[in-house]
Order: sequence, then structure tokens, then C-alpha cells
Amino acid sequence: MLSHPCATAFGLLACSIVCAAALADDETAPRHLRSGIEVVALTVTVQDSNGSFPNNLGVDDFAVFENGVQQAISFFDAGTVPVDLALLVDSSASMNQVLPSVKHAASTLIQSLAPSDRASVTTFGGAVRRKASFTSDQQLLLDAVRDMSAGGSTPLLDAIYVALRSFGAPAADEVRRHAIVVFTDGDDTASLTTYDTVLQAARESGIALYMVMLKMPTQTVNARAAQNEFEMHRLAQETGARAMMALEESNLDPLYRSIATELAHQYSLGYVPVSTSGKSQFARISVSVRGKHLTVRTRSGYVARSQR
Repeated sequence: MLSHPCATAFGLLACSIVCAAALADDETAPRHLRSGIEVVALTVTVQDSNGSFPNNLGVDDFAVFENGVQQAISFFDAGTVPVDLALLVDSSASMNQVLPSVKHAASTLIQSLAPSDRASVTTFGGAVRRKASFTSDQQLLLDAVRDMSAGGSTPLLDAIYVALRSFGAPAADEVRRHAIVVFTDGDDTASLTTYDTVLQAARESGIALYMVMLKMPTQTVNARAAQNEFEMHRLAQETGARAMMALEESNLDPLYRSIATELAHQYSLGYVPVSTSGKSQFARISVSVRGKHLTVRTRSGYVARSQR
């Protein structure tokens, strides 16, 4: 039995939820859920060669594979599944000069959310601090962003790990996408959590990790900085998101707007996996769009647990 892969990727899908394969309304376009078997839920981003997000794709356009074996799609939704978005902001001492620009970019992202979406605000400067819990109240979120101040060290990995664990249990009838947007201007200087622990948690959660990194021209390029950049890119890639580099403060607004646009144009898919081997393993996932030259991103897989 799988260990709740859908509950973490789409939100609260209860203990055991399956996407109904045979629908009373339309058997060719599955989009409803019912109690039964656990499903694997995917948030899928599709872009064309111009970077645009096509919004006219249907369930028959997609092909989903687990460990190379094609799966039958039993849940499909084009852009209406609400999102829970965790904003994670580096507020260490080095952020003092650029924090106003980060606040403006984060506020723009919050204001782009739909009424059914929710967000939280967390900072990490010396310690990880929750400024606002998940809410649809944009004014509360904007106030939390406005009140951020800089100081302390940079516990980046600790903050990401806490954010991954911050998505609470959803209502039984609720389907939601989960994403984290992380902003940092430097290397981790204070975390107790290891990178491997964070990577494992990210793989298990199914939460998309968008990384925004500010790299000023005066910053020193060294082996540790290069390793940190590689690790952040890998976290984003493994979770179906993106890692972006801003070379100056003025680039932050466009990057945050691009994330907002992406979140508003994603597809939600789910499938009931075929039988796996009798041991715990990482199941690899790939998604493609049939007959079209499009770039498709989703999480790289999930941890399939053996049934005891």
C-alpha cells in the first residue's frame, strides 16, 4: 500500500482516496474523487517553445508512466484546483539592504492568488519563524510580509524542512495543490538539518519547491556557493518546480510574477498505480503530452511503501 502520496501532493485526500475511473458524467474526462484505493497525485506544468502555458489540453493529451509502465489517468483537472502556497523568506543579516525589494515581490505574488487559494509566510534569520499561518486573508499575509525584518544567520535547510512539514491535514473532501517559494541571497550558515534529509522529505511530500536565489555581482564565487546552487536546483527539479537566479534586485518582481503565472496554469492529474514489488522503493514518474512539442514538468517520483 502506498503511503498517502496524494494527500501531500494535492492536499487533504484523507487516508485512502481514489480517483473514480468510471464517472457517471463523462468517462473520458475523469476529475472526481471517491473513497477507496490511494492514488498518486501530480501537479503538472506544461509550456510551449515560447514559454507560454497552453490551457486547452484534455486528459487524452497526457501520458503518465511509473517506472516506465504507462498508467491509466483517473483524475484530471485543468487549472481549477486551489493552491496552498508557503512563502519562505531569508531574513538573515545580509538581507538588510534587499529586503524591501523582496517584500514588494512577495506582496505581488500574494495579490495574484485566487480567493480559494491560501498562503503562509515564514522567515529564517537566526531562527525559523512563522509570521502567518495558511489563510486566504490577503491583508493578513501582506501585513506579515510588511513586518519582516533582517538579522541573524541563515538556516536555509532547516527552514525548507519546516516548511515541507507545515502543510496540515486537509478536509476529507478537499483537493489542493501544494507549493513552496523560497527566497535566499546566500549559503546556508546555520542549519542542523542535512541536505539529504531535506531531499528525502521533498520527494516524499510531493510539494513543489520554487527556489529564487539572489546573486549580486560582488558576491564571491567559491566551491560552497556552487554546491549550494546545485543543491537548490536539484530540489526544484525533483519536485517539478524551478530554481531561478536573480542577478540584481530589480529582477525579483518578474521572477515572482512568473511563478504566479505558472501556478495559475497548471494541470492536476492522478492515477492508481499498478502493483509494485514487495519492498519500499522510489517509484520514478514521467509525464508527456502526446503528439505535441511541449515541455512538461512534474515531480520525479514518490516513495512507494510495501504492504506489511
